Amino acid sequence: MLRDRGIQCMLRDVSPLYRGYMNWAAALELRVRYRDLARAREILGVGEDRVPEPRGTALRAPG
Repeated sequence: MLRDRGIQCMLRDVSPLYRGYMNWAAALELRVRYRDLARAREILGVGEDRVPEPRGTALRAPG
């Protein structure tokens, strides 16, 4: 999605456990240039706190 919109990005393995033998334990970071950060967050729907922003109307518990 990002590359289609002209934002260069890369994935980086940051898991201390993953070294090619436990692919289920991989932890990846998506990296973009700082100047593209706000636009990338908007495209991906991720807020500054790294939590996905709600899309549309979300169901909420009463109270």
